[in-house]
Amino acid sequence: MSLRALSPDLEEVTRRDLNEDPARIEQDLQHIRDWLSKQPHLTPRTDTQWLVAFLRGCKFSLERTKEKLDMYYTLRTALPEMFANRDPMLPHLHSILEKGNCIPLPEPDDEGRRVILMRNGLVDLDKVKLMDIFKVNMMITDLLLLEDDRAIICGTVTVMDHKESKASDIVHFSPSIAKKASTEGYPIRPKGMHHINMMSAFTTIFNLFKSFMKEKMRRRVQNRDTQDVYEHVPKRILPKEYGGDAGPVQDMADMWTKKVEERRSWFLEESKYCSDEKKRPGGKPKTEEDLCLSKRPLSPEMLEVAKRELNEDPDRREEDLKHIKDWLSKQPHLRARTDPQWLLMFLRGCKFSLERTKEKIDNYYTFRSALPEFFSDRDPLKPEMQEIMKLGFIVPLPEPDDEGRVVVLARQGVGDPDKIKLTDMIKLNMLFADYMLCNMDRALVYGSVTIGDLSGTTMAHMKHFSPSLTKKMATIYQDGYPNRPKAFHHVNMPSFFMTIYNLFKGFMKDKLVKRTHIHENMETVYQHVPKRILPTEYGGDAGPIDDMIEDFRKKLEAHRAWFLEDEKYGCDEKKRPGKPKTHEDLFGLEGSFRQLNVD
Repeated sequence: MSLRALSPDLEEVTRRDLNEDPARIEQDLQHIRDWLSKQPHLTPRTDTQWLVAFLRGCKFSLERTKEKLDMYYTLRTALPEMFANRDPMLPHLHSILEKGNCIPLPEPDDEGRRVILMRNGLVDLDKVKLMDIFKVNMMITDLLLLEDDRAIICGTVTVMDHKESKASDIVHFSPSIAKKASTEGYPIRPKGMHHINMMSAFTTIFNLFKSFMKEKMRRRVQNRDTQDVYEHVPKRILPKEYGGDAGPVQDMADMWTKKVEERRSWFLEESKYCSDEKKRPGGKPKTEEDLCLSKRPLSPEMLEVAKRELNEDPDRREEDLKHIKDWLSKQPHLRARTDPQWLLMFLRGCKFSLERTKEKIDNYYTFRSALPEFFSDRDPLKPEMQEIMKLGFIVPLPEPDDEGRVVVLARQGVGDPDKIKLTDMIKLNMLFADYMLCNMDRALVYGSVTIGDLSGTTMAHMKHFSPSLTKKMATIYQDGYPNRPKAFHHVNMPSFFMTIYNLFKGFMKDKLVKRTHIHENMETVYQHVPKRILPTEYGGDAGPIDDMIEDFRKKLEAHRAWFLEDEKYGCDEKKRPGKPKTHEDLFGLEGSFRQLNVD
């Protein structure tokens, strides 16, 4: 296939912005073809137009082009749910196309960029797989790569409309899906992404996707009012439904449905181009985990704290992660997550001590299997979980304190103790602890502060506590999670509850006992936690607590897929090398009572 001729304005952009030299194109193409011929694991396209699109998207850097081509074909193989069975005539794919979820607009913007309209919520996610929607989006992106010089040369701008999205859609998203959708395998040049009509419930998903983007792209992603978009995308190219002059949006959707259908043979043939990781030079195949579960970058300020206080060495990080993964691969009794971000949180919580990290991970999965009452059936949509979440038993505050720490409000006295099981409240606590590990780098780097509000606590609450239950809770928290608790502030504590406090205190490590403070009222709490981050009901300036409760409930719901999938991880004591750990070994009370002081 020969190279399409460019218009004079596009030729100028390629020379000025992309380092394209017409006299050197053939030489560059030959270099890339020669390199591809020596990659035994790749079965790639080598036609001129296709390869030039990659060269242009990589600004004619030969090394970046090789890297991008390798990633493109590797992703196609590693993520079959997005790249296999791409026949546009399949009913489920055809219905997504007809809905017009992804529509590149016919005319470019004033800077010559291709504008893509994404309309979330048009497809019922209870009937259609989210990954099939991403699959159709990738099919359209392939056609832009194949046919649209402007999208490659001038770049793309995306307008993401959430008007039709429903709160129930949140449960279909997960960090894993967000990462897969955000992985950069295309030489497209995204110049901006404008989100409009976003309900507050989708802020969590919005931030989740942003967390997996490179810093440059994060700066280009904005949540805007519809009117603000006109400052970036001219009305003349927008559909009339968006206040524009370019005609009905359905006409544009129909045009793209036809375009994709006409390329059916191309998509069917495209399935043969891929990567065979068994043949990758170097002997180490790339897995889905390598490609799609990478680590979130820390802000410069947070990274400095991690280096200073947690012994984090960016140059040694990969080696440490590999050491832990290799160790886990030799533990027959553990079924553990091994994605880099997850393991990194344990390393940070253990200040990069490899031995402490191994011990903590082993404990984490051992406790999960030993205590199914706390760690199984953890669906946040279950009625009993919904009830506790709506009561606001656990409320992480939106803003950190003056030292950058995450502040959590724990309200033990909410709800009727005769109707709400204490085990369900502990289960929610563990849900939050896992959510924090997955999503809140700040809690592992700066640490966390808990305000325990005992308002509403009665004698009826006390009957549910026992030394055995208390020992389990203390052991899980102290030995099973890589958390970094910096302080506990208890307020509004009734006198009779000191018995429970002293019971807990007997099982707490000295360091945590020293970090625990009892307050008669909020006035002394303000000396430790600034009013600006506290709810209005606690004398603060951060707004109503009900808004914070609702926000947190939506965050846990958005993480539902992770919680459900997490059920498969645990420990099989029958396979533990050496002596299996018993319930008594883990949570036995022998020797503990001599520490107790419940006077």
